[in-house]
Amino acid sequence: MAVPTDIKYSVTSIAVTAVALLTLWRVLWLLADGTTLSTDEAQYWFWGQEFAFGAYSKPPLIGWLIRAASEVAGQSVFGVRVAAPLLHGATALIVLVLARRLTTPAVAAFAALSYLTMPAVALGSVLITTDTPLLFFAAAALLFQHRLAASGKGWLIVALGLAVGLGFMAKYAMIYVVLGMIAAAVASVDWRIPWRAALPAALIAFAVLLPNLLWIASFRFVTFQHIASDAEWQGVRIYPMQALRYLAEQLAVMGPVLFLAWLAGLVRLRRMPRPHIALYLVSVLPLLVVLVQALTSRALANWGVTFLLAGAIAAAVVLQKNRILMGLSLVIGLSVSLALPMVMAFGTGWRMPDGRLFLRRYLGQPDVIEWAVAEAVTGGATAIVAEDRDLLSGLGWAARSAGIAVNAPPGDGPPRHHWDLLFRLDPEKARGPVYVLAEAGTALANICPNATDQIRTAGPGFAEGRRFALRRIDDTTCLKETPDE
Repeated sequence: MAVPTDIKYSVTSIAVTAVALLTLWRVLWLLADGTTLSTDEAQYWFWGQEFAFGAYSKPPLIGWLIRAASEVAGQSVFGVRVAAPLLHGATALIVLVLARRLTTPAVAAFAALSYLTMPAVALGSVLITTDTPLLFFAAAALLFQHRLAASGKGWLIVALGLAVGLGFMAKYAMIYVVLGMIAAAVASVDWRIPWRAALPAALIAFAVLLPNLLWIASFRFVTFQHIASDAEWQGVRIYPMQALRYLAEQLAVMGPVLFLAWLAGLVRLRRMPRPHIALYLVSVLPLLVVLVQALTSRALANWGVTFLLAGAIAAAVVLQKNRILMGLSLVIGLSVSLALPMVMAFGTGWRMPDGRLFLRRYLGQPDVIEWAVAEAVTGGATAIVAEDRDLLSGLGWAARSAGIAVNAPPGDGPPRHHWDLLFRLDPEKARGPVYVLAEAGTALANICPNATDQIRTAGPGFAEGRRFALRRIDDTTCLKETPDE
């Protein structure tokens, strides 16, 4: 039965209002956030301090995004993270528009709200990660593909190419989305773009990505080497429990009701209309690729996160006649979404039964970092040296207004992170005292044995209880070689 026009608009208006209110809730609570930047967040901020077309382990868009947001909102935790809830809110609206093209307004509204309240999106809205811009541009690419399949308007070709290219500049996992888009085009004419439109869109996407590819090539493809090593593939070995664990983790990524509904739809896929089969292909491919990876090496729960976009719509279609499960899903998702920002504000002192801080991953080691930077400033240092990525990212953030360089130790070994690649200390050019921060007992902590040491035990955070040495070095020639571990 056709839904009256006035009800169509009211359902959509309610969804848009709900998206705006939940986004506002997240932004306002971000002002009260009591955590510090995680290692990855501080690293991404550091990348954004120079407009480079690449970085050690990821494409550069996340750094550019954080740089733009913090220039507007301030060099603060809020300024670094504020783009996350805003982008997820915008992505939910794109899901709403795409879903309205595929199903009823009521189902589309449920899909958009389901996306915005998924546990993974709730967590991604209080932090800043590469998944956030990836999901935004992936959603835009899917919408532009579906619109372009129905209309040959030239601006849609440009928009699709830019969305795909910028998706790759956010995270190389955009390849999963592209594979899904191709599969959808094969399965349904509603998703099929003529070659005269697909080819120029592909060329535009390639042109957007090309500067990053050239940057990677200029550094001997270090980024791709890191991605390969991160997967820890060691030949043909089968780890069925890892694959099962990865699937079970999707209950927490998508939400239990939504993921089980999505699985139920997958079982009866053959009975669905072709446009919805195509939607399932878009969502299943990222999961399938990462599931194979989990089966043969390792995979993190969020590696197939792009399945959430089409998956939200597919699950909404399956659940559309079951109001009880729809309501339960929204209650679970909304509870997590409302509570999580408050946990980030008030939960910094909460401890697990084993004594570890509940939010230790997002508390860093600020007392050690701030102590080291303060000592270096007082001592007139020109640089602080560390070799651990956790320390380097924290030092970069803490020293942002101190006028002190943050460097990795000298050396010619393969780079382990961004600082090894681009910011190794040159002892010949170092002027004034240099401070070295390292965990006590490590090789770097014992470099230049005639230097002066200070020792500090880390306070609350993920490094709590570990001892760190801060060594002042006036003659930097002893830094030419780092002793072996």
